[in-house]
Amino acid sequence: MISPIFEKLSDLPDFSHVKFYKVDTDAQEQIAEEVGIRAMPTFMLFKDGNKIDGLTGANPSALQALVQRAITS
Repeated sequence: MISPIFEKLSDLPDFSHVKFYKVDTDAQEQIAEEVGIRAMPTFMLFKDGNKIDGLTGANPSALQALVQRAITS
């Protein structure tokens, strides 16, 4: 449900310098554990290798706000 919105945001020119990644947490359990993913979907915002914000749940407006923070942080 939220995946098409995630992909649409990644294609917007306003976010062209933001890197978007999807991680299959079943296949990459070590990554999920390392960053503390406990529920799906989980979105995380990192800057310079440090987590600065996150979102759990399929909330399109909250996801857009999270990505917007990436360009203002």
